[in-house]
Amino acid sequence: MAKQTINNRGHATIEVLISFIGAFKIMTFTMFFIMMIFLKIWVDHNTYEAAICMNSYPYPINSCQEDLNHQLTAVWPLGKLTLFYEKKSNYKFMEILSL
Repeated sequence: MAKQTINNRGHATIEVLISFIGAFKIMTFTMFFIMMIFLKIWVDHNTYEAAICMNSYPYPINSCQEDLNHQLTAVWPLGKLTLFYEKKSNYKFMEILSL
C-alpha cells in the first residue's frame, strides 16, 4: 500500500506540473498578445501625429522623424525601432493641372 501512495503522489505532482506549465503558456501568450495590440495602437497613434507634424510646412521633417524614433525606442527597449517617412505632396500634380 505504501508503494501505491508514493506512486500516486508522484503522478499527482506530474499532473500539477503539467497544468502549471499549460497555464503559464496560456498566460504568457495572452500577455504577449495584449502587449502587441497596445504597441500597434500606440505606434499607429504616434505615426498619425508624425504624419501631421511632417505635413506642417515650416516644421522640419527630420525633427518629426527623430521625435517619433525617440518615442518608439523608449517604448520598445528590446531593440531600436526606426520609421522612415517621405513627405508626399501634390505640388507637382497641381503644377501639371495648372499647365
